[in-house]
Amino acid sequence: MVNPKNGDKYPANENRTWAITEETFRKYYDENKIIFPGDYDFLKISKPVLRYWKTDDMKKAGDDFGRIAVSTKLPDSVGMSQDGTKEITEILQAKAFLYPKSTELIKFIINISTRNTQSATILVFFADSGTTGHAVLKLNAEDGGHRCFILCTNNENSICRDITYERLRTVITGKRKDGSEYSEGLSGSLKYFKVDFVEITEKEYYEYADKLLLHVRELVELENAVNFEGNSRLAIVLTDEELEAFFAQTLKQVQGDEEVKTLYLGHDLLLSKEEKSLLKKRGIQVKIIPQYYYPELNG
Repeated sequence: MVNPKNGDKYPANENRTWAITEETFRKYYDENKIIFPGDYDFLKISKPVLRYWKTDDMKKAGDDFGRIAVSTKLPDSVGMSQDGTKEITEILQAKAFLYPKSTELIKFIINISTRNTQSATILVFFADSGTTGHAVLKLNAEDGGHRCFILCTNNENSICRDITYERLRTVITGKRKDGSEYSEGLSGSLKYFKVDFVEITEKEYYEYADKLLLHVRELVELENAVNFEGNSRLAIVLTDEELEAFFAQTLKQVQGDEEVKTLYLGHDLLLSKEEKSLLKKRGIQVKIIPQYYYPELNG
C-alpha cells in the first residue's frame, strides 16, 4: 500500500496479505476513510488504518457519533502506572495512592474522545486519585479547550478530601497544602460538594428553605461551569430584594468591560417592562434558573 500524499510505502507482513484490494483501497481513500501515520499528532500508528463515519456500521446501532480506528498499541508517551505513582507522590509529597493511572494516558484517551469538541464534560463516578480531572486541566492548557469534569467518589479513608481534592487544588493553584511551590498552576476552578440523604418533615423543609436556597448558587455554578466569586461579568439573583439591589447597582454602573454581561435569574422572579428594557439596552443576557432547582416535597 502506498500513501498517495507522500509516496510512503507500507508492505504487507511476511505471513499476511492486505485485507482489501487496490480498487477498494482507492475507493476508501477517495471517501477519506484511510488514515495514514502522521495524519494526526495524537494518533501514534505505524501502518494505515480504516476510519468509520456515523453513516457506516455505527448507524445500525443508532449512534449519532462517528468513530476513529485507533491502534491497540499505545504510544510510549502515555507512561505506566509507576509514572502515575511518581506524579501524585510529587504533588502531595507522600505515597498517598497505589498505582494511579498516568495523567498522560487519560489525557490521550480524552483527546481522542473529544476530538470533535473542546467543550465536553467528562463525568467519572469513581474518581480515586483525581487523575481524570488533572488530565482535563492539562489538555485544556495545551490546546485552549474548555472541557469540564465532574468527579464523584466516596470519602473512604479520607480519599476525596485528602487526595482527590488536594491534588486538583494543588495543580490549579500551583501550591501544595503546606505552601510549597509545585508548579505555575493550571487555569481552572474547583468546587467540592459533600452530599448525603437526610429525611426531614414538611415543617422542617420549609423552615430550612432559606438555607437551601443558598446552595442554588453553587448548583448553578456546577451545572454551568461558572464561578460567581470575583467575576464582575456574571450575576445571580434569587430574591426580590436581590433583584432590587441588582438594578440599583446597574443604574450606577458605567458601561465597560467590567459590566455584568450575564444574569442568572430565579424562575419565580418577574421583571417589569422598564427592567427588561434596561437589560436589553445594557446588552445583559438573562438565563432563567430552571424550576427543578426548587423541588417540592413529594406527598
